[in-house]
Order: sequence, then C-alpha cells, then structure tokens
Amino acid sequence: MDIFKFRVGLRRALLEQVGEIQNANGWYGWDTTTPNSIIRRSLEATLNEYVTAAGMYGFFVVTRHSNCSNPKHRGYPTTTRNGARIVYRDKGYLWEGGQLFQGQRFCACPCSAKNEPEWHHVIDDVIFKKGIDLEECRRLEFVFLGICAAIGNAGDKQSRSGIREHLLQAILTLNDAILPQTVDAYIASRETGDWPS
Repeated sequence: MDIFKFRVGLRRALLEQVGEIQNANGWYGWDTTTPNSIIRRSLEATLNEYVTAAGMYGFFVVTRHSNCSNPKHRGYPTTTRNGARIVYRDKGYLWEGGQLFQGQRFCACPCSAKNEPEWHHVIDDVIFKKGIDLEECRRLEFVFLGICAAIGNAGDKQSRSGIREHLLQAILTLNDAILPQTVDAYIASRETGDWPS
C-alpha cells in the first residue's frame, strides 16, 4: 500500500470513530450510547493495525520489557507489533526518545520462551529506520500519539470530548499530509495573492 492510501485509510478509520462517539446521558437509566470501554478497544485495534502497517514506511514501535518475575531477566528484551527483530538501541534505527506508552501491561516478557503473560513494566519506544523519510515518520508519530491520548481519555466515566479532541487533531494532521499543500500554506498563498482567483 502506498503512503497516500495508508493516510486515507487511517483518516477514514478515525473519522468513523469520531462519528460513533456520543456524549453519555449519565442521568438516565436507559443510556444507550457506546461505553468508553468499547470505544477504547476499538481505538486500540485501529492503533495496532496502523502501527503494524507503518513498518513499511520505516516507522516502528519497539516494546522494551524492563522487568518481569523471571530471575534471569537482564536489560531490555524487546518485541515489535509486526514481528521485526529489533534489539534495544539497534544502530540501524533512530531512537529519538518518543514513546507511545510507559507503564504496566499484561503480556509475556520475551526474556524467556517459557514466560507466561504477567503484569510488568513496559515502554513502547517510537523508532525510525535510518535512510527513510523522517518527516513522514514524525508525522505518523504525532498522529499515533493523538490516538494514544484519545485512548487515555477513554477511561470509565471520563468525558468523551477529550477523546474527540485528540482524534480530530490527528485527522487534521492527516488532512495536511493528504493534500498537495497544507491548509496554512494554502491560506498564506491566498493572502499574498500568489493564488489564481
């Protein structure tokens, strides 16, 4: 899939998500709006799908497992969503310090094939393959961070306006990437008279 189709597909998925988010009528016993838990799971599925696919453009999320109950655990064993084998601080990638998540997660640590899933501390590092379009990767990072922020705002009994706000910011970023020039550049060209009437 080319980057244009990727951006358009992600934009459509996010617009669909925004369209399905309705404010809850918490004071009514018959509130039939979609609960935040379902919104969160749907956003997590969208994020996982597109972060996995973004590997073809040089964008990766590497999960560092910083501890687990295995006494032989050392350093930061890593996993990726798309199965790429990338060790921590691999020199073939740019590690700029961006993170999609840091905290406790229920999963198996890769320090041993015998490990069972358990709660332990992980860090989802954003990295870029060297020699690729860094501007595109940074744009994707911004969009994915917006989706993560929306997921963070989709907790139980949290306002849904925060979910929509972060998703709309991600959509606006994708709009600028899809169009031949950003909206700001278009406005500037119209204001300076560089655009045909």
